[in-house]
Amino acid sequence: MSKRYRKTSDFSLLAILTVAIMAANLPVTRSAIAVDYQLGILLMSNYQEPVTYAVLGLHEGEIVSKSYLTQEEFILIGTGHIRSKANPDKSNFFSQI
Repeated sequence: MSKRYRKTSDFSLLAILTVAIMAANLPVTRSAIAVDYQLGILLMSNYQEPVTYAVLGLHEGEIVSKSYLTQEEFILIGTGHIRSKANPDKSNFFSQI
């Protein structure tokens, strides 16, 4: 095999690998879906963490995203002291109950 052929072959392999790596790093585009965010509480019969708080993203009744909160964050979001996707208007949910 001649040196010239080997250099061309190496260059072709490098070009293919570069394109493959670039294609693997392309962001995946997803179609936009309407997500409704709500505050959620999970009660469990577990002595270590009996209550878990979260902001849940719901689409057609199914959870599509979940972001866990501390008890303090849950109360501050629920009372409107902190803006959140679950309470963008900063209203007091506890006064409405």
